[in-house]
Amino acid sequence: MTMRTISLLRVLMMPIIGLGTLVAAAHRADANVINWSSPQNISGDADVSTTGTLVGAFAVGLNPTPTTVNGVTFQAFDIIASATSGNFAFNCAPNCNAGSVGDLGPPFSNLSAGYQALLSSFGEGPNPLTLTMTALTPGSTYQFEWWINVAINDVFGQGPFDVTATAGNSVTLVSNTTGMDGGLGQFALGTFVADASGQEVISFNSTGLVFGILPIDLDGFELRQVAVPEPGSLVLLGTVLIGFSAVRRRWRVS
Repeated sequence: MTMRTISLLRVLMMPIIGLGTLVAAAHRADANVINWSSPQNISGDADVSTTGTLVGAFAVGLNPTPTTVNGVTFQAFDIIASATSGNFAFNCAPNCNAGSVGDLGPPFSNLSAGYQALLSSFGEGPNPLTLTMTALTPGSTYQFEWWINVAINDVFGQGPFDVTATAGNSVTLVSNTTGMDGGLGQFALGTFVADASGQEVISFNSTGLVFGILPIDLDGFELRQVAVPEPGSLVLLGTVLIGFSAVRRRWRVS
């Protein structure tokens, strides 16, 4: 092999080495780990994210009311009737539980009618309650948002409680930030990259006993696709492989 051929080979191999480094780094990033934002206090319709493309949004509970908040339509996920809706499934069948929790007083009553509807129903299950989302596009970036809200402070016979969502990382939300009737809970957003399995599992659990049980309150959630894999990386790889093949043919001729 001539020195010129070796130099050309090195040039052609540089992009594929770089691409391999990026692929390895992405693999090390642990695709199923969700990077959560800090808990946010519920305040108004703008809480509902509209980033990217909606995959699914649900109001969870016992015969919940379908509702639209900030232009996002939340379908009714009646967790008593079925623990599965499309590509979203809870692990509580056949013993899911649900109910309605609302309050006529402010600040809850100051929210829009649509937002009140979303936050007035809740789903419950075992501790932990897990949500499995399937049919995700490998390599795509997703955003998950969820809410808990108990506007009636003494609905469970004691004050506010916490619920923690875990998927590698964790975030904990408070059911009522004021500890008063009419008070509001919290929401959180998290992003993750779907891996080759095409699914994501989130575990919800509580550590506060209420009447001897651990309440798991989930009022609603949405999943949005915010980024898809860059096709340019595949084009680059194809170009490099074609060039490498040409070098190999030249080497054989030499």
